[in-house]
Amino acid sequence: MKRAMIFFLFVGFILLVLPFNNHANEEDVDSTAIKEEQKVDVRVTELRAQVSPQLEIILPTGNIYQHFVTYFNNLEMTFNLNFSVMGNTLGGDIRFTYPMNIISPYISFYQKLDFENYIAPAFDGKELTLVPTDKYIARERGFNVGLKYEILNNFYLVPSFVVNETFKGSLTENKVLEEGVELIPQISFVYDSVKAEDTDKEPIFSGIYYRTTFSIRYRNDFHTPVDAENKNLFLLHHNLKRVWFFEERVTLNYPIKLWEKELARFYSLGGIESIRGYEEYSIDSFRFFLLSANVSREILQDKELRVKLFKKTVRVHQYSLFLLFDSLFTQERYSIQSHVSCYSSLGVGIAFSLSGKEKTHFKIRLSAAQGLTRDFAPIIYFRTSLFSFERRL
Repeated sequence: MKRAMIFFLFVGFILLVLPFNNHANEEDVDSTAIKEEQKVDVRVTELRAQVSPQLEIILPTGNIYQHFVTYFNNLEMTFNLNFSVMGNTLGGDIRFTYPMNIISPYISFYQKLDFENYIAPAFDGKELTLVPTDKYIARERGFNVGLKYEILNNFYLVPSFVVNETFKGSLTENKVLEEGVELIPQISFVYDSVKAEDTDKEPIFSGIYYRTTFSIRYRNDFHTPVDAENKNLFLLHHNLKRVWFFEERVTLNYPIKLWEKELARFYSLGGIESIRGYEEYSIDSFRFFLLSANVSREILQDKELRVKLFKKTVRVHQYSLFLLFDSLFTQERYSIQSHVSCYSSLGVGIAFSLSGKEKTHFKIRLSAAQGLTRDFAPIIYFRTSLFSFERRL
């Protein structure tokens, strides 16, 4: 396992360095030259807005994330890959979208593998709760077909249908714990005004994104409902004179109705992608409410350092300091009247960019987050993002 971890981290490092090094030796372009207009592809993920293409590596968890979008005529193709060394998860999806005025049909294919699970729903007396189990492997794969319809400016209605094949197998007893096909009709209401500002200088995000999704999950056929669920995501980007930058995120996921309790789904939280300052996937719940906030301040705006990297000259610039805050509320028992657990964390960090000639940029963020409701040391996060942007940052 240690060799595998070292191998994947090494491969990720090479993927980061090689493109950056190749672009670093590009010839200087005269500042008055006419540049071809570059489309900025802005995506809103579960966590944040981003520019495509992008490659990220996160330590200490060893998360590797790759995202990029390409086009064939009017067909848009989106590719995402996620791998976690310490979390022992691997997943990815491919999405094809064909925009047609106010209607955009799409289909996506996905797969997710989780090699280590130790928690499962079980009854404690008459109450459904989450209890430790022997280690088991879980796999999900399937497709999602839907239609994105623009009702008003920035308002969308997104009906879709998911076919999900699920499998769980015990690694100690060598037997199948759960297997079946899930049929999930769902409908989403979306408001999306997130855009990139001042793209001649750098991609600065601003706007609001909100999505609420209602779904009903069936097992094998439409005569066997499993549960009904509601998921909500709110993301806000704004800035003050392009010096102070604010990002707020609110996530609320909960089951509306559960028919098959032994098939109940739950969430595993903790880590840089949910509540920072807590170990990866260390908090389990049936429902949760998460509030996250980042406040950053640009510093040394007119300062730029030129250094030699792999015998090439790169610019060090875009320095910023940031504060972070997370607050999480969860319920480990299914009953809505059960105890609510509260978690919170505070942190601080620094960020800067390395830029080659024109379009290859390497964003580095170093932060420390302290969980306030558990007694352990702060967790240090090192996040690197490699992305291509045709304009000079």
